[in-house]
Amino acid sequence: MKRKNNNGIFYVAISLVAIFAVVVGVRAYTNAQNINVSGDYIYNEAEQVGDNDLELGAVSGPDHYETQRFYNNFVVIGEANATSSDQDTYTLTASDLDGNHNYIEWTHATHTTITTMASSAMPWLGEEAGATQRFFVYNASSTSGATITWAAGTGVDLQEDEGETVVQNGLEIAELIFIRKSADFNGDVILWIRMGQVGD
Repeated sequence: MKRKNNNGIFYVAISLVAIFAVVVGVRAYTNAQNINVSGDYIYNEAEQVGDNDLELGAVSGPDHYETQRFYNNFVVIGEANATSSDQDTYTLTASDLDGNHNYIEWTHATHTTITTMASSAMPWLGEEAGATQRFFVYNASSTSGATITWAAGTGVDLQEDEGETVVQNGLEIAELIFIRKSADFNGDVILWIRMGQVGD
């Protein structure tokens, strides 16, 4: 009787298992993240989720190029400036209106005519047509004759609500709104004055 040799089947089976192990190992290796670093390494990558991720944005610098939406109120905090004068006429300077002061308390003893600086001396307004900046000026004098009459500097188009006035009495506030008319640092500017009135 002749003995049957099964060594060929055994070697084929071992070869197939070895090939399968190599394929699985290569596939796992190619899918793994290989990171070579020197020193300490901390891996804290956030888990990726679907397309419904919350998108957060950030803006660096003072310029915003899209309409801003606030889902609650907001407070504008500028700088306050307290000043005084005893002159009959006064022309505003860069230190009076520099784009940072949004509230000015003005105390004076006599009637004063305040003239704005020229439109070319308003770099804080920028050069874009329609650029707008507003200031609040409070006449802190309680003397009845200590009024402020607002006048326009060169290149400034002074406006007021129809039927109102450019004369500001003591203890009254005026809102000064500067609007650039054309895209030019030296271009004309509208100054719209809205006058307050003591109510108590």
